[in-house]
Amino acid sequence: MTKEERVVFFTKMSVPVNVLLAIGKALLSLFTLSFFLFVNALYSLGIGLAKFVPLNTQLEAGKKTLSASQLRDKKNRAYTLTGVVIAVSALVYLVYCARMFIAKSGNTSYGTILGITIAAFTFGELALASVGAKTMRRRHEPLLEAIQMTNLASALISLVLTQTALLSLSEGNHSFYNGLCGIIFGSLAACVGLSMIIRMRLIEKGKYAESKLKTLRKKLAEENLSESVFLLGCADVKALPLVIYVRTEDKNGESFLKKFSERHAVSFVCEQDREPASS
Repeated sequence: MTKEERVVFFTKMSVPVNVLLAIGKALLSLFTLSFFLFVNALYSLGIGLAKFVPLNTQLEAGKKTLSASQLRDKKNRAYTLTGVVIAVSALVYLVYCARMFIAKSGNTSYGTILGITIAAFTFGELALASVGAKTMRRRHEPLLEAIQMTNLASALISLVLTQTALLSLSEGNHSFYNGLCGIIFGSLAACVGLSMIIRMRLIEKGKYAESKLKTLRKKLAEENLSESVFLLGCADVKALPLVIYVRTEDKNGESFLKKFSERHAVSFVCEQDREPASS
């Protein structure tokens, strides 16, 4: 099983788990009369939806016969939609935490047993969100990256609820600190979603490919390889991972391209019969 297949497999398992966690939080919110916990349940549902979008697209892509451009557009739209769902979910969460922070209301007191239960729930969710963390090295396959970014957004909010559950075991009104923590991590989660939207817009405009080619040319010049490694253009500037056509017979050039590919998550295809692209 490849890394990509493992990510898809674990995501298929995690979507229903996210729904169950959301239901569990909603039930606990009824027992504790905690609206804060209910808001966290809604966020978990949003995260489940955000995971479902790229997963469903990945599964559909494997069943349908699509052209390269159709498949690319379908993946890019799913990536953008995932970013929108994450951003909206995080902003709703952020608004509630800002209210808690300003009004110092919504203090949560769960008691020892419920507090430990909620902490266990959120630690479990945090562990779930950490699955595939090693593949978070931006492999630049849109759907797999979208899944990992969703896991990151989930982990950020899990930290807030874990802190809230643990603070509830001590006396006092902790709404100020809970709200502040929610604002910080909610903002970070919103930034995750917004960064996905902005990133895909840059890719669609060809700015991402332009930036990678500029970096590649700069690195080649620094390594004195500009005369032995020729860039012949990109296969599709709107597709991820970015595929760059090159021509080289230099061993140092080949070694450089291999290292650059691993570090910048681009692919190189050697073509001996094409003319170098103009700089």
